[in-house]
Amino acid sequence: MGKEYDPAQFRSKDFVERIRAREHKAIEALVKAYNKHLFYAALGLGFDANGAEELAQNVWDTFFEIAPKFEGRSHIRTFLFGILYNKSSELRREHKKHNSHDSLDSLLDKQYSKDGNWITPPIDPETLLLALETRKLIEDCLETIPQKQKMAFFLKEMEGETTAGICNIMDVTATNLGVLLYRAKSRLRGCLEKKVKGNDND
Repeated sequence: MGKEYDPAQFRSKDFVERIRAREHKAIEALVKAYNKHLFYAALGLGFDANGAEELAQNVWDTFFEIAPKFEGRSHIRTFLFGILYNKSSELRREHKKHNSHDSLDSLLDKQYSKDGNWITPPIDPETLLLALETRKLIEDCLETIPQKQKMAFFLKEMEGETTAGICNIMDVTATNLGVLLYRAKSRLRGCLEKKVKGNDND
């Protein structure tokens, strides 16, 4: 039976060597530990569910390809987010060419099977509606934020990444990161306030 790992062991030289050797169990451990993080990070960048899944898969494909070159100088989580950041730019450009952003209605349609039943039973209608409305507000506001600001905000506020880690991922100085975060928060706050006030006036 193969060796199991937990995130605390990912920094070890032994684990790095197993990654460099593309050991199946080591790669599988990383996928289990970080795939959801990558998926939610992609959502935080403004991708829909399908785009987020595609982006996360692109990250793993790229990581597997370059794994033999990984030296463990940065934490493997930071390394993965670095790939995510680069791939998100590529995927966004590709999506723009094909105009493939799904509408909210089409996303809801995908929740039903061919016979009209829910693929996954929903939560109660009021909670679902509130969640959809809140998510839609946030998604709309995130779309108004430049990508670098969006990524910095997500890594810091949602993923709890360290300042040094984010600087490494995004190749920016701590000062530049501070500016990105300030601008992202200001834009989000301003956008959400306008939308909430607009809803109150309906």
